[in-house]
Amino acid sequence: MKSLFFALALAVPMCVLVGCSSSATTNITEGASQEDLDNYERLIAEAEGDLAADEESNQLGQ
Repeated sequence: MKSLFFALALAVPMCVLVGCSSSATTNITEGASQEDLDNYERLIAEAEGDLAADEESNQLGQ
């Protein structure tokens, strides 16, 4: 039980430090071309379509 407490006592501050590295907001699309943004949107749409197809096949299989 003590080892779990010490592991959490070390892990929580590390997560806080990593997650809160900057107080300023950042724009991840800054410097990206329109083609890159379009490709990203296309990949998201494909992934959502794959998930929907998986869910549908799982429902049919049950």
